[in-house]
Amino acid sequence: GRYGEHVDPRTAIVLRTLERRVGTRVFTATLRAYVDRARYTHPTPEAFYAVVRERLGAPWEAFVRTAFETPWRYNLAVTEAVSARDPGGRWRGRAVIDREGPFALPVNVVFTDVRGRRRVVRIPNDRPVTVVPYEGDAALRSVSVDPEDTIPLELRRLDNARMAHERTAPVLPLVGRVAYWVALALGSVGP
Repeated sequence: GRYGEHVDPRTAIVLRTLERRVGTRVFTATLRAYVDRARYTHPTPEAFYAVVRERLGAPWEAFVRTAFETPWRYNLAVTEAVSARDPGGRWRGRAVIDREGPFALPVNVVFTDVRGRRRVVRIPNDRPVTVVPYEGDAALRSVSVDPEDTIPLELRRLDNARMAHERTAPVLPLVGRVAYWVALALGSVGP
């Protein structure tokens, strides 16, 4: 009973992602070739994959085949953004980009420094975790991944950007200690 709930939105999201990645003109020409080939026949997924392979290449065929035939979850997240001044006066840092899912689609990572200057770095996005170095003459203010929204099949976009910190000390232990003391205080009050 939930077939349409999964198939129809997935098809639209995958096709929209393909369009944003290859461009509207090329995408439209590819769909036109598929419609022309499948006219007066019973279209099959294999016919669509063949047209995608001929028009866009084997990597795009692999993308649509995986997107349509396998269960997947896809998400990008900036999990760390830090910078610090080195002894020479330059600012050095890094951004850590996490990828959940099977699609190795190249994406842009945008570094913005405290003076408002932006630097765009294209990464292959072919690993679950990618560390992207930063170097500049000002401290890093923020990092965002895929700000152009070229991957509509992504689950959560709220974790695609992060404000930078000038320290590398992890915050999680502090949060854990605060949570422990709050739980202890609430536990002493009663049920």
